Amino acid sequence: MSKTDARGFVLKEDGSYDLSAPPPFSLQDLKAAIPAHCWHKSLTRSVLHVMLDIAIVAGMAYLAHSYATWWSWPLYWVAQGTMFWAIFVLGHDCGHGSFSDSRQFNDAMGHLLHSFILVPYHGWRLSHKEHHSNHGHVDNDESWHPLTQTQYEEMG
Repeated sequence: MSKTDARGFVLKEDGSYDLSAPPPFSLQDLKAAIPAHCWHKSLTRSVLHVMLDIAIVAGMAYLAHSYATWWSWPLYWVAQGTMFWAIFVLGHDCGHGSFSDSRQFNDAMGHLLHSFILVPYHGWRLSHKEHHSNHGHVDNDESWHPLTQTQYEEMG
C-alpha cells in the first residue's frame, strides 16, 4: 500500500512525492473549485484587456523613443517583450474560443492580434489544435518532445 501525506498525495519510499501518481482529486473537483463567474466570457472585459495591452505597448514605445538612454534599452526590450507575450496570450485565447462567444469575432481578433506580433494566426490555430489533441504523446505532439525512458537513461 502506498504512503500518502495529509492531503492525499502519494509519497515514495524516500518521502518525496511520487509525481507519476494521480492527484488525490478529480478534474471535476478542480472545475468545481473555480467560482462560477470565472466560466462566463465577457466580450467587454476581453476587449478592454486588448486595449490596455496595446496602450501599454504604445506608451512604452513612446517613452523609449523620447527618453531612451544606452542603459534603458535592455529594460525596454524585456518589458516590451513581456507585453508582446501578453498580446500573444490574448490571441491564444481567441484560438481556444475563450475570448468571446463568437467564433467569427475570435478569429478576427486572433488574426489582428497575431498579425501585430508577426505570428500567422490560422496556421498557428490549426497546429495548436493538433498539439492539444496529442498533448503529452511522446511521438505525436508537435510542440513538446519528451525524452523516452531509454533516452533519459542514456544521458547518465
